Amino acid sequence: MVLTNNKKDGKSFEELIYCGNIELVKEKLENLKIYQIDPLTNNATKSSELEIFLNTVVGYIVTEKENNAKGVLKKLAKNVFSFKDTCILILQKIIKLGAKALSTEKMWNFFNFLKSLPLPEKFDDLYQNAWMVLTKKKLSGALVKSILPFLTNHRLEEFSKPELFGDFYFAYYNQGGVYAVLALSGLIKLVVKYNFEYPHFYQSVYKLTTSFILHAPYALQFLDTLNLFLSSTHIPLYVVAAFAKKLSRVLLCAPACVIRPILTIIQNLLTRYEGLRKMIHNDQCIDLKCDPYLEDCEILKDCKALESCLWEIKALQNHWLPLVTKKACFIEKNIANIETPYIFKTNEELLNILLNKKSSARDIGDDEDWNLKTSNKGLNKKFVSLKRKVFVEEDVSAKKIVKSEESDGKLLNDTFNFVVSDIFKMDQFGSGGSPQAPLSVFEPMSNFTATAQTPASTSHHNNPSNEPSSMIGPGSVFSNSVITGLGSMGPGSAVGPGSVFPFNGPASVLSGKLDQDKNPLSTAPASNRLDLPKTPMPIVSNDFSIESSKILPPQSNIAMTVIGQSHSVIEVDVPLPTLQNIVSTVNLGVSLDLKKVAQSARNAEYNPKRFAAVIMRIREPRTTALIFSSGKMVCTGAKSEDSSRLAARKYARIIQKLGFNAKFTEFKVQNMVGSCDVKFPIRLEGLCVAHAQFSTYEPELFPGLIYRMVKPRVVLLIFVSGKVVITGAKFKKDIDEAFKQIYPLLKNFKNFKLIMFNYVKVKEIFNLMKKVNSLEELEKNLKIYEGSEGSEDNILYLAKFFLEGYIAMNYAGYINFIKDFQTEIPEFSFIFSDESLSMVDRALSFELNKPYQNSRGLQSLYLSKIIYDSIKKKKRDIYVLFDKYQLLLLWASLLNDPEVSLKEIGEDLFDDIQGAISKSCSGSFETMDEKLKGDVIAFYLMSFYFNLIFYNYDEAEKILKRAIELGCFNVEFVGVLGKRTKFQENDIAQLVTNCTLSEKTFNDDNYCTKNQLDLPVNVLLNDDTLLETVCRVEKNEEETLSPLQSSLLLAFAYFERKSQFKDELLTEKLSALYNKVLSSSNKSWAVTCTSLLERSVLEKNNRRKVERSCSQIEVIAKLLDGIDDKTSDNDKYYRIKLVTPSGMIPFWKVKMYHAEILVSLGCISEALMIYESLNAWDYVIDCYKMLKQVEKAETLVRNLLSKQENPLYYCYLGDITLQSSYYEKAISVSGDKSARARKSLGELLINRNDYENAYKNLKRSVELQPIQLGVWFNLGHCSWKIKNYQDAVTAYHRCVSLEPEHYQAWNNLSAAYIRLGQKPRAQKILEEALKFCFDDVKMWENYLYVCIDNGDFKSAIKACHRIIDVEEGKIILDNECLEIICTEVNKLPKDNVVRSELLKLMARISSKTSITANVWRAYAALKKPIIDDINSVIGNQQIITEYSSYIKLLERCILANKFQDKDWLENVGNCIDLLSDQINLHESKLLFAKISSDKNIDRIKGQVDFDLETLIKKIIKVHGKLDGCLATDSDDENDDVFDIESKSELSKLLFSASKLIE
Repeated sequence: MVLTNNKKDGKSFEELIYCGNIELVKEKLENLKIYQIDPLTNNATKSSELEIFLNTVVGYIVTEKENNAKGVLKKLAKNVFSFKDTCILILQKIIKLGAKALSTEKMWNFFNFLKSLPLPEKFDDLYQNAWMVLTKKKLSGALVKSILPFLTNHRLEEFSKPELFGDFYFAYYNQGGVYAVLALSGLIKLVVKYNFEYPHFYQSVYKLTTSFILHAPYALQFLDTLNLFLSSTHIPLYVVAAFAKKLSRVLLCAPACVIRPILTIIQNLLTRYEGLRKMIHNDQCIDLKCDPYLEDCEILKDCKALESCLWEIKALQNHWLPLVTKKACFIEKNIANIETPYIFKTNEELLNILLNKKSSARDIGDDEDWNLKTSNKGLNKKFVSLKRKVFVEEDVSAKKIVKSEESDGKLLNDTFNFVVSDIFKMDQFGSGGSPQAPLSVFEPMSNFTATAQTPASTSHHNNPSNEPSSMIGPGSVFSNSVITGLGSMGPGSAVGPGSVFPFNGPASVLSGKLDQDKNPLSTAPASNRLDLPKTPMPIVSNDFSIESSKILPPQSNIAMTVIGQSHSVIEVDVPLPTLQNIVSTVNLGVSLDLKKVAQSARNAEYNPKRFAAVIMRIREPRTTALIFSSGKMVCTGAKSEDSSRLAARKYARIIQKLGFNAKFTEFKVQNMVGSCDVKFPIRLEGLCVAHAQFSTYEPELFPGLIYRMVKPRVVLLIFVSGKVVITGAKFKKDIDEAFKQIYPLLKNFKNFKLIMFNYVKVKEIFNLMKKVNSLEELEKNLKIYEGSEGSEDNILYLAKFFLEGYIAMNYAGYINFIKDFQTEIPEFSFIFSDESLSMVDRALSFELNKPYQNSRGLQSLYLSKIIYDSIKKKKRDIYVLFDKYQLLLLWASLLNDPEVSLKEIGEDLFDDIQGAISKSCSGSFETMDEKLKGDVIAFYLMSFYFNLIFYNYDEAEKILKRAIELGCFNVEFVGVLGKRTKFQENDIAQLVTNCTLSEKTFNDDNYCTKNQLDLPVNVLLNDDTLLETVCRVEKNEEETLSPLQSSLLLAFAYFERKSQFKDELLTEKLSALYNKVLSSSNKSWAVTCTSLLERSVLEKNNRRKVERSCSQIEVIAKLLDGIDDKTSDNDKYYRIKLVTPSGMIPFWKVKMYHAEILVSLGCISEALMIYESLNAWDYVIDCYKMLKQVEKAETLVRNLLSKQENPLYYCYLGDITLQSSYYEKAISVSGDKSARARKSLGELLINRNDYENAYKNLKRSVELQPIQLGVWFNLGHCSWKIKNYQDAVTAYHRCVSLEPEHYQAWNNLSAAYIRLGQKPRAQKILEEALKFCFDDVKMWENYLYVCIDNGDFKSAIKACHRIIDVEEGKIILDNECLEIICTEVNKLPKDNVVRSELLKLMARISSKTSITANVWRAYAALKKPIIDDINSVIGNQQIITEYSSYIKLLERCILANKFQDKDWLENVGNCIDLLSDQINLHESKLLFAKISSDKNIDRIKGQVDFDLETLIKKIIKVHGKLDGCLATDSDDENDDVFDIESKSELSKLLFSASKLIE
């Protein structure tokens, strides 16, 4: 039934609400007509009944009267406000009224209304705006004290923009006092959780830390907050020191109930920051007078807290309360490594402890030692009776005090202090309602100044009623000064306050004997030493009298405020589980047409073939619902129960709007899933064994352990990484309870072996040694400790720790190693200081050959080195030798140039390891342990890379073959059909790598990466043409390579790249190798990273792949710098596995590759930035030259020289200015130890053609540093120029030994041997050179000449063929060489193989290029058939064919002679050659006519005679008129001899030719 008015049973909404009958309001609201249709606009508007209801509720909330809002609003919240639509309408109406309509009195009701609203998962902006309206209004003090804690603890995290409330918190924080304490919690939450910026945060909190706050009722909350933000380990030391000192100072005026928590906070600060511990043992600061601490200074850096000490805590060791006394003794002991949770006890609890403690001294200890036996009710009765006795019966009081003294107890004195303190708890701050401000520090007005007297506490001089002003208890020692009007007062008495003993009596300390009274309450030292700290004493006004002392409250440390019950202590480092998913069910109470639901609703899907329910999703709260046709619904995905309920209601409302009569009934949470990370690895195997009845662990099926807990009945999934998932619970408290139960159990199975670097163990080892303050002293201590008993394992652990730390920093991206080390072991932070670095740099250098200056943690490598060098007992252990060799490889990789002395050390160490390997396996690898065999393979790989550093290719190749043999696989290149481009239609042969694996006989599981997801990203090519990899036709399943096998494949590829000539074929082979590694190995981070790097280096010259190359190297460079790397430091430990065996390069070399690629892409400015960050100044200079900014390069180098006079900088300056004086200056500065200066000067002199001096400088350079490829080559060139061929041979030999593929050096070496007359050796060398440069024409010509000189015509013919192949038929062959070859080969027998090869060559040459007449003549002679008997060959077709070819060649020879020189008739020599050829042709044609039985022999004879006669006439016509020298005769010849001989020969030929014609 729909009501049309706002009354039911005669009562309106207003009457029902004000009467508190909310159930009727709900019933009436359910039947209320909410919307009505406007007949004019046809729009839905709020009904008048709804407006009446809203006005009624809003009016009730903002009424001027303070109604029973809490009780009524709770009912409204349960019955009305639970509907979000109702809340929205009410909030809109209140916000529309605005802050002006809400007076101060109305704010209480408005606050109660907002407080009573149900808490969804996340409030919308409307609710947040309502709170903004409240907080922007001027509020009363009481309301602020209620709003601040509620807003901070219950609402702030639910807002979408919590930072909007920052102004509200700041406003009250700046007011100071209690408001500041309450606002501080909210500010810290904004700063920590929402990155709210608050400048000078610590400084403002420091100003707030005063004794006033400790007397406030919110002292405990302030201490909790203070402990929270001081728990960070990243606060500067001076800030922590300032807080520690300030807290120590306020302890002197603090209530007893907060002293122990503050002492605990200070103790934890000393635990976290070891640099703070020097404040404990500062002998220069022992009292207030010599304390440099400036308490009033507001700038933390300038307060001099670090120069001060904690003498205040020392003074508290004489406190009257035994709990404080014992707690203050922590500074006398070693500071523990584990933080102590602080415990707060109220004054009543402290009194209970004192009244129920035993009399023995052992009961005066920690809180756990006290035995509480008396109930609070009984104590209260004793308090009343005791108060009457103390304040009414003076004699009784004194009598009881004496009795206490005689019984050697303090019960009455302590009880008296508590009771009197309890009387003065009538007001929070004494009689005035606020604490009296402490005045100046007491200065003793005496004639006898107490040496090292502890400064007195502050007192209230304006305290006429003698109320408690001092915080110092009855155990304080009063100064032995004579003060007018002072008697035997409470604070100075050893018997207790209220003493009526006369002056100088047993209760007085004014007699000058501080050790006169020694009952248990006396604080006087055993001797008259005044240099010991003592409890501060109060200042007492001059009008003090003995009578007033009888009723004066004791000067105690008991708080004057009533503080509530202490909170339970929670272990601060225990993480709390968070809800990840909630599964709930709802019954909609109606049958549903799922097809209609899916078609009508948004974000819904329905596929009955797959699942018989509609799957619907909403975004807020982000959940998913499974809606069944029966009306049952399952809601999942929510993160809280309220969110799950809200989401289910939304789904139900959606179903209602679709036309179904859905109801929201039977809501029930079926399952809650929570998770947590305990932050340490867990030994699952041990946990499963110890709790077998509850645990199931099958790592082959599921990686986690399944733990079924009985109570609460939940299931926990525990993973080795420390992640815990809790499921099966129906309440959040069950999840919390389950985790609280399992957490201590997990800590017992903490896997310390999986922790990356065990700093705790390192610290324990260091503590076994003598304390040191420098690296030199530590080095001595390590050597001494190594010789002590039972130190072998510890010293080896240290060596391994520092070695792996260096690798992790420089090769694995663990850049926080130094920071973590200094945090965990601060007393040894000097290891990584700048002074230690300079010492280590000198120790690891070889004169000017220094380690890379920007490497990380160089001290770690050095410490590892000195430890391994000092080991004596296990120096022959094979694993120690492996580590030493790895260290040597890292050291060699670190230096700027290869160091020969390291090579010698490495060779000796290699021999030692070989002996240890043979000993371990008895000379046979088959009997070796599988794990050891894997380590041996890794060692061989390290040795392989070590030899390549020193260019020892032969030894490296031997070691690599041995390692591959142990690796149980073979490498071969095969061709397969496939496609390489996206548009390729036909499959063609593609080169791929095939690895044949045999049975694996080694174990390399320890080299696998723990987290398989922690692998470098393989950047895709993303090319519009090329495919990512070769697409094969046959998809064969490839076998997976193990980490060591992948490393061996990488080593094979690296050797190919270093030792083979770089051509297109080598590029294809290397690409196939890298693709094989990337596709078949994903178990090692180092292997994957190295293969990606090598592939990038290979692709940097490929225009289609250079962008991928640049991006890939940039990704890896960021990983090594810890940028965009989400991997935890714990997982980074596993990256260091296989770093050295895989050939991984350090971070600075990766960046150098990146910069090199950027230069090739034209990004010179970006490359310049990288080079500058690496201090690669020579490359920086090159970049400036490319940018045509040489002046900037010069300015840079001169600035470097102004800071340090380094020979290398002078060399840079010489490179820029090309002035030899700078090189000479570098030589002078270095004491002629700079190989770089000599090299640069020599190269400059070569450019100036001063080869003699260049030779001297280059020779000196290679004497200083023998491993310099370019210098050896230039030295050989200079030796050649000055005709010192023997030195040239030596230089080129060293060059090719360092770089076998240096074909120019091979070529020059052969030329030098030719000059030395060793031509056969030169030919062999050229053959070796041609392997590395098969297409160099000049080298093939040199080889051709050497072969001809050596008579190796077969090789010469091959050389001619190769020259033609390379030059594609160009005229490049030397005709003289061809003539010599033909002439010499013609002397060989007809059946010789060389002759046939030469004929093929000549046929190829004659068809492709023109040759001289001499070559044609020699070729014709080669082709001329030998005829012994003419009659026997007549008609022989073979002879006829051969003779026909011979005649054609003679004709070509004559033509070549005529066309070769137009003035051939002028030259007698040409005439002789031409006439000889014509005579041969004449005879040959006639002979050919006879052999072929030609019938036209007369015609042939007439033709040849005519040709010969014509030639004779031309020659006679020219030379018959000449007398003497011809115009073309050479001046170098003997003219007479030449003319006579030539003319005589020509005359003979003319005569012979004439005879033939006749």
